[in-house]
Amino acid sequence: MSVLHEMPVFTRDAIRDAIPVPPPTTLPNALTNANLADQIEQIKIVPQVMPVEEISKIWSALQSQYRPTAVYKATVVLIETDKSVRPTLPVRARNLKVIPFERPVIELIQSQENNAAPIVPDQPILAGYNLVIDGQRLRGETTVVLIDDDHEITPNDDQLSASRIIVPLPADLQAGLHAVQVAHRIAFDPAAPTDTRRGVESNVAAFVLVPEIVASPPTAALGSAASLTINPAVGATQRATILVGGGTIPVPARPPADPPSTTLEFTVPDDFATSPNQLMRVQIDGAESPLVADANGLYVDPRIEITP
Repeated sequence: MSVLHEMPVFTRDAIRDAIPVPPPTTLPNALTNANLADQIEQIKIVPQVMPVEEISKIWSALQSQYRPTAVYKATVVLIETDKSVRPTLPVRARNLKVIPFERPVIELIQSQENNAAPIVPDQPILAGYNLVIDGQRLRGETTVVLIDDDHEITPNDDQLSASRIIVPLPADLQAGLHAVQVAHRIAFDPAAPTDTRRGVESNVAAFVLVPEIVASPPTAALGSAASLTINPAVGATQRATILVGGGTIPVPARPPADPPSTTLEFTVPDDFATSPNQLMRVQIDGAESPLVADANGLYVDPRIEITP
């Protein structure tokens, strides 16, 4: 104890004397080959004060007649590896830019049929439409719209303001539920304005891209095969259902490797209820195609007649 009190740090010479080099030695190979004397960090063994409760736990763990009279703490030694590592390039320049923290906020998602069309409240979001994002602090130094984290759209300057962003929907976006965010990118180098870094991002908002029936058969007989054309294309792993009147016709699943298709093929069940001119919809991953209404607000299309 007096030796540890006088020399709590093991010197490099003391370690070399205790571990002879080269072997033979009775010490384990892992200890003799660790080069402890040449490590940056040195071994330290210092007294440690422990309460009686902790000491009693140690006594129980030892399960012997020995009773410790002093507790010491030995530091862990960081042993450097002998293997070569891939060097990294030095930092050429450091740039610092201070900007106010103004996180964009999305409050409302709407749709626009085209750039010249009015923005109608509660209008369905269809393929080929524009996505209208309303909120606060939407415009940043460089603003992009993220859809499902795999589509990044840069809005035109005339379609971008602090309270509204209008962007076209990606052509390959499938029907169903999607997530959208507004992100602000930051350019640190004025000489390279296109070299941007990730900045602040808005809250995540959701919208539903609904399918649209483009062409459908006017009639279909019980037990017969039929097909209809929809937009956008349906992925092989998406769940599709035909809704006719008050009944449903499931669309058979396709192999997962099949490419997206705009054609849905189905077979009318033999026990399906026959009725003339029933309204027809298609449901893709829970998103239903809209119905066409007349001037009086009554649904009129699309329709199909199920015959015996």
